[in-house]
Amino acid sequence: FFFKQKTAYEMLRSLVGSEMCIRDRLEEYLNLSDTVAGFLGLFKIAVLILSVAHFCACTLNLIAVFDYEDTGSAWFVTVGIEQEDWQRRYIASIYWAVATMTTIGYGDVTPQTQSERFFAIFAMLLASVIFAYTMSSIGSVLNLSLI
Repeated sequence: FFFKQKTAYEMLRSLVGSEMCIRDRLEEYLNLSDTVAGFLGLFKIAVLILSVAHFCACTLNLIAVFDYEDTGSAWFVTVGIEQEDWQRRYIASIYWAVATMTTIGYGDVTPQTQSERFFAIFAMLLASVIFAYTMSSIGSVLNLSLI
């Protein structure tokens, strides 16, 4: 045969290096076409956005639970879901996170306490950085696929 068969350990060993991360080495090893690499780039951006939205939603809900125990006030009280299960609160908080990250911000879910407002400021600043990175990455992906 022309090619030596590699064991799973040898393939994994060839993917791991100090210069590039595993994802980059995997892309290089698979020698992906520009179209597939473009879709993979868009998928990575979507995972990043959803991960940050999940982090913001969980953190807002955690802060609200602590504030509700201390003061009896929280964002989910004004929405009217303080007696609901955690899944409904998560859906409402992920809705808030996505609305905040996309700069839509309908205003129906709003922070009520000082700590919730402080976190909302942090989330808005984080979202603006993620938004800028996302736009730059999408431009790069589109640029590569057009060449």
